[in-house]
Amino acid sequence: MNLSKSFPLAWDEMVKEPKKKFQRGMERHRVTIPVQVSVFEGNQYVEFSGEASDFSPNGLCLVLTRQLDKGAAISMNLNLPYNSQTLDLRGIVRHRSGFHHGIEFISLTPRLKQLLERTAKILGLLS
Repeated sequence: MNLSKSFPLAWDEMVKEPKKKFQRGMERHRVTIPVQVSVFEGNQYVEFSGEASDFSPNGLCLVLTRQLDKGAAISMNLNLPYNSQTLDLRGIVRHRSGFHHGIEFISLTPRLKQLLERTAKILGLLS
């Protein structure tokens, strides 16, 4: 049986796209999470709001109302999906394109790392 005559769609149209991965192989999950950001500038902390647009256990994409330099250290306050507690996380700006910032989490405690991995697993099951 010739499948190309039986099905009007091309094979590649029927196959789903693979999930996006970070450079180090971690799945990214699309989210919309409000984030409070704090950065140390000019001898003081400056606070402002942003929104995470994707998440992995290693970091997230953060859309901010202002641009931060690559390498900037930030503090973030956010609520992950399917978690009731507010998290205080530290991160480094690894990439920037306009107002989109690629943030890598740093200084994670074993408990925080476990919580981030658990959240990613739940999001993976639901996607």
